[in-house]
Amino acid sequence: MPKLSFFFSNLKDTTFSCKYQSAPILTHPPPFHRAQGSPFMIDRITGLGAEMNEKSIPSLGVAPSWKQEEVRNAAIPKHRSQVGYWVSRKTRSAHRHESLLEKHGLLVMEFDERVLWYRTQPFTLVFETPENSKTRHTPDFLIRTADGDVIVDVKNTQHLTYQRIVQKLRDVSHEFRRLGTRYTVIDDSVICAEPRFENVKTLGHFLHWDIHPNIVKAAKHFVANESSPTLGALLNYIDQSYNFEICQSKVSLANHGYILLAQGCFSFDINLPIDLSLEIKRRSVASC
Repeated sequence: MPKLSFFFSNLKDTTFSCKYQSAPILTHPPPFHRAQGSPFMIDRITGLGAEMNEKSIPSLGVAPSWKQEEVRNAAIPKHRSQVGYWVSRKTRSAHRHESLLEKHGLLVMEFDERVLWYRTQPFTLVFETPENSKTRHTPDFLIRTADGDVIVDVKNTQHLTYQRIVQKLRDVSHEFRRLGTRYTVIDDSVICAEPRFENVKTLGHFLHWDIHPNIVKAAKHFVANESSPTLGALLNYIDQSYNFEICQSKVSLANHGYILLAQGCFSFDINLPIDLSLEIKRRSVASC
């Protein structure tokens, strides 16, 4: 499962303005949370990013809604493109993706416990490049974490060898740096890193499966009262206590374990292979 290591920097206060046409076009992005002391790491592919600053940032005034309105129409599918929607339990929204890599990024963010909320195509930035030419850019994601918000673009590693694309991303990074906004570019080698990516692909299949509420309640009780619970011990307890419910559901015991993990009932290390020895913990706020 990929190690979606977002490279965070802090933000600084700035003034934002917005004008609405047929779709919202922002001359500046919306306000962001202040980041809490996360050191900034320059992206290893493009060298993009914003500098760390200790000024506070007002809260982002965007509330999650079931139907997300993107700021522009979906791109015309190109070679190996995959335009579609990802329905998220975390944000309770349907998010559009315009490529397979964007879809993979959404999948990873769904199961990254550091990511509290996200949005696709959050705004369009209109600005002048250092060469005084006017341009616009719609980022792929706006991501909220406990440390603050960050704007993210995802690119295939091959695309980052093209000078035109790299220069555009540098111009975008320069503008976000000027505005004091955290921004980074993440490539497919980070998004698709194993074993995390295999884990999230597996869990994504069970994200919206039904599970008997008695099994969920019993699983939470078991994990809360065990000192070092593992997935294997949990499944053994469920099998002994709720074998009838499992047989009635026609869902295998192993799949019940995947459902409980996928739907946020427990906290676990997504970077470790999912097997019977996987350690699980009670979540302070469970989503299942």
